[in-house]
Amino acid sequence: MKLKTSLIALSSALVINSPCLADDDFSQKVLDVIRQNPQTIVEVLTKYRKEEIAKQEEQQLKELIANPYNITIGESPILGKKDAKYTLVIFSDFECPYCRMANNTIDDLKKIYGENVSVVFKNFPLSFHPNAKAAAYASLAAHKQNKFWQYHDALWLNQEDLNDATFIKIATELSLDLDKFNKDRSSEEIAKAVEKDMQDAELFAIDGTPAFFINGIKVVGVQESSVFEKIINKINEKAPN
Repeated sequence: MKLKTSLIALSSALVINSPCLADDDFSQKVLDVIRQNPQTIVEVLTKYRKEEIAKQEEQQLKELIANPYNITIGESPILGKKDAKYTLVIFSDFECPYCRMANNTIDDLKKIYGENVSVVFKNFPLSFHPNAKAAAYASLAAHKQNKFWQYHDALWLNQEDLNDATFIKIATELSLDLDKFNKDRSSEEIAKAVEKDMQDAELFAIDGTPAFFINGIKVVGVQESSVFEKIINKINEKAPN
């Protein structure tokens, strides 16, 4: 109805200088104007669609902020302070090219917000990535020696060559205790930790990577930092003075 009203209003404006017309004549005139000005009508339709999408996104964001997910950090690797103002949780897969791309956005957010943002890493190795789970195990084994983020960065650099030899090579370069590293990455404890992350991903209705939660607000896929900035601004608006 809003769209129809807008088109009629536009058409009326285009025939405003016409003499008084009967209703039927006016309707025909409106149709003639629409046919004679297709580009203008397309512009109206495009503008209307963008406005409707913006309204829907605004409403969805309000609902998400009002009902954030409760993400437990637990023993997951965290970069930054646990009590940072903004906590960015990422569910990621070391064999996913989109997850590697998402690191650029994470770096941008760290530059923008500094110590006010912390990053929490959750493993969600997808079933069709044959080496992702082994990479997840290796990363958490490095975490046991306080080298998760260094190992994390090295895995992205070697994403095209994820295999046992690469995992050991990275561990060696980071001066990890190899006996402990190999024992930990094949341990039941780490297998359960990865499984817990995967269960959480299912609980939070994640079906692909990367998936983010900024203070519990879900953001799916590779996004520009501006998307997160908009959410953070809305979070700040809601926060008490």
